Amino acid sequence: MNLHRTGSLATACLAVAVTLGPAATAAADNEHPPLPSAKALQDQLSTGLDPVARVWAWIHPVRNEHKLAFVQGAQADPELPYRLAQTVHEAGARVRVVEVDPDPFGDAVYAKVDITLNGEASPAEIPFVVEDGTWKVQLTWACTMLSILGEQSPACA
Repeated sequence: MNLHRTGSLATACLAVAVTLGPAATAAADNEHPPLPSAKALQDQLSTGLDPVARVWAWIHPVRNEHKLAFVQGAQADPELPYRLAQTVHEAGARVRVVEVDPDPFGDAVYAKVDITLNGEASPAEIPFVVEDGTWKVQLTWACTMLSILGEQSPACA
């Protein structure tokens, strides 16, 4: 995997990745939890994109459950959240949520974020959708991130 992309090209690729994909449909039960705050989404992203959570899984089972519940449809590939976290970590990307923007149709919320890669910050949006009654990172976004950073997942097929 070639993660030595530098300069604005890498930043542009990552920014495109996080803005792709319209909101996926909501959970079948249409149970929408309350809209999350920017802090709640930051906490979720921090846990979900933490590359050492796999190592701590046996010590911190609650943290591991949060990691596994991080991405929509991850049950199709339980390794997807760990692969995504490791890939983002290896690329040196940092994500900071600045605000939350609900979808006018109610199927998603968008975390407006600043992504820093190679010292350059770029604004982007990360879509979250409801699955099993909780807000999760949209599978399309996770798959796009993996693809741009040279990884794949069976859940993305």
